[in-house]
Amino acid sequence: MNQELYNKFIQQIETELEFCDGKVTPLICYNFNKPHLRHSLVQTIAETCISRKIEISSAIIEVEQMYSLNSLD
Repeated sequence: MNQELYNKFIQQIETELEFCDGKVTPLICYNFNKPHLRHSLVQTIAETCISRKIEISSAIIEVEQMYSLNSLD
């Protein structure tokens, strides 16, 4: 993927995350609203989209589920 296309892809992910619904994806919303966590969150969503060949919204849900599983005590 060329750099310009990748940058637009990252921008689209960030745009979708700006409309995050805390009732549906609370951990995604939390991480996106923390500047020091935002970059890694966006990268994880991008990698999930690319590796699984899914839409951004589907990747957001998958990453939320992954984060939820990892946060279990």
